[in-house]
Amino acid sequence: MSLDNVVSRLSEQDIEGGVEELCSALKLPRYPMKEASQIRVDFLFSCVALAADTVQLKGPKLQLFLQMCVETYDKLCGTGDGGESVEQTFDGFRDKMVAAVVGGDSDDRRNEFSLQEARLLSKMVINSLFRFHKAYKLCSSDEFQDSLLVTTNARTLDVELPLQPSPLDLFQDSRPAVEPIGEHSEDGLQEADTAEGAAQA
Repeated sequence: MSLDNVVSRLSEQDIEGGVEELCSALKLPRYPMKEASQIRVDFLFSCVALAADTVQLKGPKLQLFLQMCVETYDKLCGTGDGGESVEQTFDGFRDKMVAAVVGGDSDDRRNEFSLQEARLLSKMVINSLFRFHKAYKLCSSDEFQDSLLVTTNARTLDVELPLQPSPLDLFQDSRPAVEPIGEHSEDGLQEADTAEGAAQA
């Protein structure tokens, strides 16, 4: 599993392409139908993006970290109504990270991550997956999936919008309300003067 193409897309600010490359590396369909699978892909992609950008991981180190994230997410969320408890999942993640720094049952795992890298990577997973573990477990539950199915199959409502207002020019007379002074004719002015003189007499 190579993540070089994912890192390349990230360097080009091509997020959609990066997600597609990650799905290809994990042999997953691009954004599968189930919402729980979509959330899983988004979480894994964010882990790869942050590790590559913030911690500057690449090659085997980035692949190892992604493998840890996949195993940790699947153990916590599982299938159906969830997997392991958050305490069990955290202990497993911590043991894997410690083994990658100082070695575990086999010396082959020693010094895969530096202490600083392990600290930053652990902080990322703790502040995302473990901090919001209830939300992630809920999104993976059968109850949540069933509620989405009910919402999707609900009848659509017909909403009547108010009528568009009529154009203002329909309510205006074509003739001006007050005739401009400059447009009075001389005959009209003379008639007005004559009428005024008769009234005074």
